[in-house]
Amino acid sequence: MKRSEKPIAGIACAAIIVLALAVRLIGLGRVSLDFDEYLHVFAAKSLIATGHPALPSGNDYPRALPYTHLVALSMRLFGDSETAARLPSVVFGVLLVLLAGAMTRRWWGNGPAVLAMALLAIEPYGLQLSGVCRMYTAFHFFYMAALWAWFEAIESAGPRLKRFGLFILAAVLTFMSVILHDLAVELVVTVFGYLSIQAVLTRKPKYWVPVFSAAVAGLAELGLGVVPVLAKIWQHINWAPAYAASTRYDTLFYWRAFKSVDPWLVFLVVPALVWCIVRNRAQGWFLASAIVIPAALHSLIMDWKQVRYLLHIVPLMVLVVGAAVWWLAEQLSQIRANKAQAAQAQLAIWAGPSS
Repeated sequence: MKRSEKPIAGIACAAIIVLALAVRLIGLGRVSLDFDEYLHVFAAKSLIATGHPALPSGNDYPRALPYTHLVALSMRLFGDSETAARLPSVVFGVLLVLLAGAMTRRWWGNGPAVLAMALLAIEPYGLQLSGVCRMYTAFHFFYMAALWAWFEAIESAGPRLKRFGLFILAAVLTFMSVILHDLAVELVVTVFGYLSIQAVLTRKPKYWVPVFSAAVAGLAELGLGVVPVLAKIWQHINWAPAYAASTRYDTLFYWRAFKSVDPWLVFLVVPALVWCIVRNRAQGWFLASAIVIPAALHSLIMDWKQVRYLLHIVPLMVLVVGAAVWWLAEQLSQIRANKAQAAQAQLAIWAGPSS
């Protein structure tokens, strides 16, 4: 993007942030709280009254405790209402749009960043999660920030101190993600998958050394008798409540769910990932790992299937599709410009020298 166009991109990004905030605030308190929302609301009210996140039963509710503290803060500032309880989700939903723009701008420039932000600002799943008092938008924000930090830490060519700082940042963001939701464990699987792919393709030590070390550590743990622990983890992964039994073996559950809400995203993400891999192999394989690995885990291995359990990959899908669509539009625009220039040159030749 030309320097003269940068202020336009900045204005567009600011307008998109205002739009993202507006569409999330409209009707925020119109619908009553549902069952899951009450968990945070009751715990937040208890924090305000006693300093402990207790439920009416007397049991504490420690899950996603930082988010519950934000709900309590919002209710202190704006009162006891559905709107106040859901405001933290709105804030993180808007921050996620801003983060997607920053990440896209870093990798592909201003134009793709504007498009990715615009698409994510009005993406239906994002709007839905921003309208409930649950930790999901906060989790998605820290999850994507952690992924970005891990990639930059692995691929940074800067000084060692800078890389060390990036690894520390990635670890902190991963820790925050884990506090908010157990699904953050997929960060580890995604990064390991990316390192494995790059180790095979490039054979560089910075990829295969951590993969080899992790494999050795895994074998050592097996030798130390952690098989029962792994068996419990596997049992937990493959557990599903009775009401979710009908979808346990439905490997196309998420594909159908995403297709019904974001059909454009489902059909464009694969060619967009191919484009990304061809354009920049490191970024492409990292994004492919971050999208495909969780999708495969939830579709083929994990028995308890809920749409919200895979929504953390949607912002990444929007990001890569937005960048690919922008690039395609630029190519088509350039082709039209070249054809117009060629036509003008041909007309000049036919007209001959001016008298």
